Amino acid sequence: ADGGSSIEAGGSVSTLRESASALETFVAALQTSLESESKLGCEFIAQVMSKKEAELKAKEAEKAKRAAERGNGSNPNAKNNSGKADEFAGMSEGQKAKILKKRAEKEAKAAAKRKAKEAKAAGGSAALSSIFGAGTSAIYPLLSKCNNLSDPTLLSELEKTVDGLLSGGMQRKPKVPKGTRDYLPEQMSIRSQAFSIIRRVFQRHGAVEIDTPVFERKETLTGKYGEDSKLIYDLADQGGEMLALRYDLTVPFARFLAVNAVGNIKRSHIGK
Repeated sequence: ADGGSSIEAGGSVSTLRESASALETFVAALQTSLESESKLGCEFIAQVMSKKEAELKAKEAEKAKRAAERGNGSNPNAKNNSGKADEFAGMSEGQKAKILKKRAEKEAKAAAKRKAKEAKAAGGSAALSSIFGAGTSAIYPLLSKCNNLSDPTLLSELEKTVDGLLSGGMQRKPKVPKGTRDYLPEQMSIRSQAFSIIRRVFQRHGAVEIDTPVFERKETLTGKYGEDSKLIYDLADQGGEMLALRYDLTVPFARFLAVNAVGNIKRSHIGK
């Protein structure tokens, strides 16, 4: 019995050693793969940034060239320099101050715009963030300096950076999709009262209420709206069916009549 127990224990230890060895091999392979992907990603970003920097510098050079050509030609502003002295002739001090304030604001905006363009052309964090986003602009500098993912310093800095990104400090402000809105409780109360009145009026005149889905099969909607067909929003493939959001209640009502074999109906229908 003792001999059997020792054999079982020896077998268990051997199995654990093999599992540990396999796990170490897997971790090493995973680290190598991640480092390779990181290196390729950094190289791609560097190439894009270099190309963007060259394009921006070429644009700035072209603008400078055109400005120099205009300066060498006729300059309408240089025709009457003495006229500047009479620029504010007949104006009150308040009018002069207002004009000068607007000019100063315009010059400040132009200077800020030039500064932003120069920052992008320089290939710094501004350009990186504008092309790849805030997350990449925060992580790329760390990986571009050190690609060894076993480096404790790098791992610590990456962990801090990712925690900062996930904590909401650099997340975009949430927005509702275009063409939609939220309704607050007081607004919903008004809508509910209005719909109740509308339904009572419909019922008073003998109408019955129906409802249809907010989406239909795409083949049902396509070609039915004429020029407005471009306003149809396609949905992802759902179980083999191509679907799209309805545009109004006309085509869904026609499909409702065909599917349910309704001959005569005085219907009321309030879309969602």
